[in-house]
Amino acid sequence: MSTTRINALSRPRGVRYECELCGKEAKLKCNECPTYYCGPEHFDQDWRGIRQHIVEDTALLREKPRTLGSDEERRKREAELIGIRGEVREICSETAQRALVQGEYYLAIPAALQSLKLSIEVHGPESTELVGSYLLLAECNLGLGRLQATEEFLGLGKWILLKSSKDAGVGHLALVSAMQRNFGRLYVAQGKYVEALRAFAEDCHQTSGRFGPSDPRTAPCYFHMGRVFQAMGEELKAKSFYGRVILIYSQWLENAIDNREWLPIALRRSGGLLGRRPVSIDRRYSAYEWMIETSCEGYDRTVVSLSPVELDECLDILGHILNHHQQQQAAGSERESDVARTQYVLSLMKFYTGKDLPMAQKYMVAADEYFQSNEGSTDNLEEMKAKTGHYRILLFDATTPAPLPCES
Repeated sequence: MSTTRINALSRPRGVRYECELCGKEAKLKCNECPTYYCGPEHFDQDWRGIRQHIVEDTALLREKPRTLGSDEERRKREAELIGIRGEVREICSETAQRALVQGEYYLAIPAALQSLKLSIEVHGPESTELVGSYLLLAECNLGLGRLQATEEFLGLGKWILLKSSKDAGVGHLALVSAMQRNFGRLYVAQGKYVEALRAFAEDCHQTSGRFGPSDPRTAPCYFHMGRVFQAMGEELKAKSFYGRVILIYSQWLENAIDNREWLPIALRRSGGLLGRRPVSIDRRYSAYEWMIETSCEGYDRTVVSLSPVELDECLDILGHILNHHQQQQAAGSERESDVARTQYVLSLMKFYTGKDLPMAQKYMVAADEYFQSNEGSTDNLEEMKAKTGHYRILLFDATTPAPLPCES
């Protein structure tokens, strides 16, 4: 990872090298691939943000075209380059998304910008394929507090969507939903809470129409609306939306973890926790298994798969909700049960993603100890006792759960 200063005297006549990030006249050339920069800061940002992942592809895409003998060879070569551009574009988009979730907005910019450049090369300057890159750039600038730049990128994406509205399909609706979500975030940063609620409500409407109101991919919509109400000081409404998020993630995670195809082999039980088995008092059911067997006939065991970026977003959402509940509890305006429920769901999420398992165990133990120490029949207390007790043993006990005896 090094650069060489460009010698103006040796530069070909009429050729102007531009910085990869800002477009200014370049003074440095990367020694690893043909890219140029106005200074060491932009080189470092571009290298760490995306270039280190696509060095060989960049060199391949920017090498001087070879003389090819026939039209067929030229067409084949062009098809290969288009395929490489498409693959690199996907890498850039995923890298930018991952950096955004991790809060590394500064490093997300090079990946998002490279994604936009490749989209233009492959699809043209007015294709809807550019909208995703504009949204990424808008999120980068929003995270850095550059609200004017955020609004400009969102405006560019919105204009493309408006011009292509006649060809609206599922992909178009997904872009509209993402556009509304980003406008909502911008309005929050600008203090325009009413406009933010309208934007998030439209996002929720579009996302629910595609996936359903109880799908984990819809949960972030409720979360963003809850954050707006939290910023407005309307705690009851914020709590209602946060509660909806907790419920959705809870049902999805319980379903995913109880799916015997997903569980590690050492933790599987014959038939799976949701397997359809005859109910018998002679079988050693946990309280939660008994509840599943006796009251959840016809339960949908289909598990929705989320991408690594979406899972990271889930962890961030649950972490924010837990912090909010803990702050409210410290102020005397929050029930301890809300904290315990959130700890329970966050524990499942950390186990499911395999991230920070010691903290996942800590949260599950804390939630279980709270529910086991309380008596009563309100707030589904018995159900939570059964769930936390069951998962505390299944997921975090050092010993493997004993298999259920087979019926003779």
